[in-house]
Amino acid sequence: MVTAPGRTETLFVYGSLLESEVRRRLLGCEVATLCARLPGYERRKARYFYVQERSGVETSGLLLMGLAGTQLEIIDGYEEVPLLYRRRRAQVIADGLGAVQAWVYIPTERLLSGG
Repeated sequence: MVTAPGRTETLFVYGSLLESEVRRRLLGCEVATLCARLPGYERRKARYFYVQERSGVETSGLLLMGLAGTQLEIIDGYEEVPLLYRRRRAQVIADGLGAVQAWVYIPTERLLSGG
């Protein structure tokens, strides 16, 4: 997925990208974050963390704000898109902002089957 030039993106993370050192090593800089929740999804772990739809629950995580398209592409590579994950838009509840649309990584069948 390509981001239009000059446009920034918001990404909800719930696994290793919660760690600022991982993000800094990957992107080479700090990015703005907000605590957030993903309603209707439960965090689970196979080989890596993933979220699965389930009513009545929510997953805590962070919103990475103001990501340039190139940064999102770097994160896609780190997350092994499209092999292990795919990106989907979802409504996330951000502290101080309320409901916002953000990208979230959803597992592929390969990740769920242990690949």
